[in-house]
Amino acid sequence: MTISADFTEMTAAARLIDELTASIAAAVAATCAASHDLDLAGAAALDPVGGARIEWRLLAARDGPDGLRVAGLELSALRGLLLAAIGAYRAADQLRDDAQTALARNPWLVDGTIRAITGVTGMSEQRITGLIAELYPDGRPRVRLVSSREGDRPPQSIADVLAGLARRSDISNRWSAAAPRAVAELPDGADDGTIDVRRLTGPRGTAWLVDLPGTSRWDLPGADADPHREHDPADFGGDIRLMAGESTAYERGVVEALQALPIRPGEPVLLAGHSEGGMVAMAAAGVLVARGVNVTSVLTAGSPVAGMRRPPGVDVLSLDNIDDIVPRLSGGPDPRSPEWATLTFSDQLDRVGANHSYLAYGRGARLADRSDDPAVRRWRDRAAPFLTGTSCRTWAFRIQRVP
Repeated sequence: MTISADFTEMTAAARLIDELTASIAAAVAATCAASHDLDLAGAAALDPVGGARIEWRLLAARDGPDGLRVAGLELSALRGLLLAAIGAYRAADQLRDDAQTALARNPWLVDGTIRAITGVTGMSEQRITGLIAELYPDGRPRVRLVSSREGDRPPQSIADVLAGLARRSDISNRWSAAAPRAVAELPDGADDGTIDVRRLTGPRGTAWLVDLPGTSRWDLPGADADPHREHDPADFGGDIRLMAGESTAYERGVVEALQALPIRPGEPVLLAGHSEGGMVAMAAAGVLVARGVNVTSVLTAGSPVAGMRRPPGVDVLSLDNIDDIVPRLSGGPDPRSPEWATLTFSDQLDRVGANHSYLAYGRGARLADRSDDPAVRRWRDRAAPFLTGTSCRTWAFRIQRVP
């Protein structure tokens, strides 16, 4: 269950209660004045029974159990509760903000927490996440081509690759590029799970670049999940399954999408992903390599991939903001080898989400473009077919998770 509060509306309600209370007070004053009205007193002298009946009704309206004074007291109490709720919500928001700031400024707390949990339980992090994953069974992917377009600008740098991934993530909730008939059968609110596959053509031949956005919803599958988004494979449950080393509908959907395209044997493929998308990139690369697809490169940004296996023949570049808690969820540093380069950098933006954002990782990508680290240079050299294209065609695929 999710509780949300709009402080503007709550404050406006408190003002409305003030106005109603003032109106009731005015009505009480009017009934008191009516009880002492000379004309009413004169009429009562001529008709004592009728006068007494009127006075009794005025008294009941003013001071009875359902009268104006009681209503005024109830509204005043409601106003007090409403103002107290506003104060409590504001205090909770401040506490949450303070906790977020503290965690953003001290990401090493995640390392300590993971070590404590694994130490107490005697189980590895992968084993723990595997047990949790059993509570949230995955489905199967349904993959649909929703748009195809020409003319996108080919990337010329790692920063360009990440910028294209950011654009894909930004438009995953909008369907301006999709033909209406392609999404006519999708349920209301079904607007996530979209990936881009770009075919880049240039002096080094044809290369394929896959853009894999990260987690788009943070609830878990089950009774409390938003029913309009149960189809979305990029959820927190997927994060848990990937960290446990399990296959997911998102990963299988990526493989299915690529196998639907005219990728010729030997043409290189780069899988680029942010956050969960980076884990999907690593997992899907392994499956594709086993099926004979020439995946040469993987780029991850802010992804907890340290515990994942590097597919044979694939060069990996991981961008890790040391102020971002998400890469630390893997429980250890990335493997170090000529085939796996990790570029660490610091971009402290004082918020957990901001430290994990494309803004932070865009800066990291620009650092990778200039890095003299031998492993990063090796990755750039091998990724040259993806960074020297002169034309681009893009396919957008929709991946849904269905039972």
